[in-house]
Amino acid sequence: MESRSTSLNTANPAAASVDPIYAEALKLADAARGYFDGPGIAERAQLPEAARTATALESLRITTRLIAIVSWGLLQQAIRNGEVAAHADRRLSLPDVDVALDLLPARARGLAVASRDLFARAHAADMALAA
Repeated sequence: MESRSTSLNTANPAAASVDPIYAEALKLADAARGYFDGPGIAERAQLPEAARTATALESLRITTRLIAIVSWGLLQQAIRNGEVAAHADRRLSLPDVDVALDLLPARARGLAVASRDLFARAHAADMALAA
């Protein structure tokens, strides 16, 4: 027997966006790790102090955004499979505000923008699923 939360999620057109958003978050997380654990170290070392600090903080924000999206995607899959019930308190929080992206190296800035855009899409899907 199909649970109520499963039928609600699959009946909502936003449900179709969950898996692609989840997959994109995994790819972006791999790209971010590859950059911040590789060439990003050398790039960051050459920056002025304020830019180094901004880059370090934004790398944490990128990681946090992507972890939130992956967690949300796994939760949506569990809800769809009837493993957990849908609850209003399991919503993604509003996206964070922009910081001085102009201080970041180009690749870090690209990752920051991509993670923010993806988080905004996940948040919009989450709100549509809750509707």
